[in-house]
Amino acid sequence: MEKLPARSFVALSLLAFACREPTAGTDSGGAMNTTTDTGTSTEPSVPTGPTDTTSESTDTEGTWRRICDGSDALRLTLRTVGGELVHTELLRELGWSYLYVRGDCRYWVMGDDQSNLQYWRVTHTGTLSAEQEEELSRAVNYDRWAELAGHYFVPESENSPGYEIQYSDGVSTIRCAEMCPPAADAPDVLKDMTKPAREWIPRLWKEGESMEPGAPLRVDVLRLPSSQPLDEDECALAWTFALDPKSISRGNDDPPGSVAIADGDTTSKLRSLREQYLAGDVSPGMCNPVLLDGPFRFYEPADVLTGFSLWMRDAIPFETADGRVEIPSVPL
Repeated sequence: MEKLPARSFVALSLLAFACREPTAGTDSGGAMNTTTDTGTSTEPSVPTGPTDTTSESTDTEGTWRRICDGSDALRLTLRTVGGELVHTELLRELGWSYLYVRGDCRYWVMGDDQSNLQYWRVTHTGTLSAEQEEELSRAVNYDRWAELAGHYFVPESENSPGYEIQYSDGVSTIRCAEMCPPAADAPDVLKDMTKPAREWIPRLWKEGESMEPGAPLRVDVLRLPSSQPLDEDECALAWTFALDPKSISRGNDDPPGSVAIADGDTTSKLRSLREQYLAGDVSPGMCNPVLLDGPFRFYEPADVLTGFSLWMRDAIPFETADGRVEIPSVPL
């Protein structure tokens, strides 16, 4: 594996740590001010039938609760949040891993088992079939979420990194610490469904498709001075996009955060670059920071002593302005 040069630029970029546990709130909808979908152009295939909360199964297992009600509302959230220090908040803004399903059966999913990389995982999107909707609803006990709503803890876990699994249907929210282990003060039905629920994330990711190339992205761009000309650095790339990198960057002393990019030309080129580097398709002798879970490094040709450390992720339609997907708070 290639090794990044030990330059001051890299050392400074690793100072961009942040630790912030996501908090739940009232869902604010699509605050990205975009009306276009961020996935494939396939029309959702919404199962036919009544729009009430339960439906008769074709087998002998009784009724189950519908996820797909035909609306554009977020109907199912399944995600892992929290954790320790990270290089960029992009890693966990939407969750370490997540599945979001809208009322038209469209889903967005990103898993924590796609590769050994943490910072360069890709979101996939797709549409649940009628059979998948019923199977998923049963697997996660969707008809019992109102009954199970609450915040469950693990006694004597103060020194844990603070991970938790969250479920929400847009009305009721369930939060269970430490992935809801046997020691959690949660009902057995909730602890027992953690494994089958999380198995849906890699399953739907494999069945889904990548986002459209020109769909919105979120980036975290750290602006850092360099003591050496970056055009002589084999690990730094010239910034050739029309978008001014200074307009989307922050200084090392600025608070952490990310910025949405909706310019289709820029997002297409950045996605293409990500795909190329994830595939290891770089010239001999060039370093590949992506395969080392590091950021892209750019410089402007007109200013070779200012570098830009860039992380990126796929955006999804119902993010808030700060790149989160908010769910209802758990009643105290």
